[in-house]
Amino acid sequence: MVAADVGAGEGEWTEALARAVGPQGHVFSTEIETGMVDDLRARMERQGLANVTAVLGNQVESGLPPACCDGILLRMVYHHFENPSAMRISLRRALRRNGYLAIVDINPQKDWRRLEDVPERGGHGIAPGELILEMASDGFELVDHHDQWNGDEDRYCVVFQPRIDDDHSSN
Repeated sequence: MVAADVGAGEGEWTEALARAVGPQGHVFSTEIETGMVDDLRARMERQGLANVTAVLGNQVESGLPPACCDGILLRMVYHHFENPSAMRISLRRALRRNGYLAIVDINPQKDWRRLEDVPERGGHGIAPGELILEMASDGFELVDHHDQWNGDEDRYCVVFQPRIDDDHSSN
């Protein structure tokens, strides 16, 4: 299995994914700052995980190769995208035909800091219904939805697959 942790942060989920897919699998770990990508590489090297490739992305491109992934994880990242439509297209391109995209995010938090240059959605976060509509607009279909994630009533997880009958699913 090949998986990706998009917006990996310090890499704790990358590390867990790398152990889960084992030495025969592979994990791409992406971040948008060179220093963070270097830190991810160093962490995986310290952990002896040779099945991880750290990748530099940006606000419109995940940095993932086309049709590389069976599964992609975005954890508390989607609501940070300045250009979510462009990123959805990039993520779609990186998924294999029957791949899964899991997004863990949070309902809008009015008391949290305002994110510059991102769409306003009523606070820091995105409502699950809005996320589902946005994903559907770029050829994803909902396959699973968890209203609470990790015991947090504000966090949720939604899982998507590319619609097979859509133009973008040529891989």
